[in-house]
Amino acid sequence: GLFDTLLLTLPLFRCTELVQNSNRIPIYPQNAEKTFLDSNLEPLKNTLGNLTILDPAQNTYGGNDTFVQKKPIYQASSMLLNRDIAVQTNWTQQEIINHKILLIDVALKVFYP
Repeated sequence: GLFDTLLLTLPLFRCTELVQNSNRIPIYPQNAEKTFLDSNLEPLKNTLGNLTILDPAQNTYGGNDTFVQKKPIYQASSMLLNRDIAVQTNWTQQEIINHKILLIDVALKVFYP
């Protein structure tokens, strides 16, 4: 998909290595526990704006952990993209939309410089 293509074509990050050696993960969990279920985010959980990548060594959280639980991992990430996510107080619809726009903007700059 677009996310794979974006990552594979960004020479700045040596993306071929990055994608092969990293995990694409959802920021808002794909199977949120009932106590953390957000009806506003459920329709967006499988969208581009809810994805990021982590080095397997950094991917130590449970796949269904909340944003707050994952935030220290994003803060410690070597990737600016993840540190930018960590600056957010909460992961909401607007953050997902903004993240999607950022990823699309980067893709457009790569494909149509």
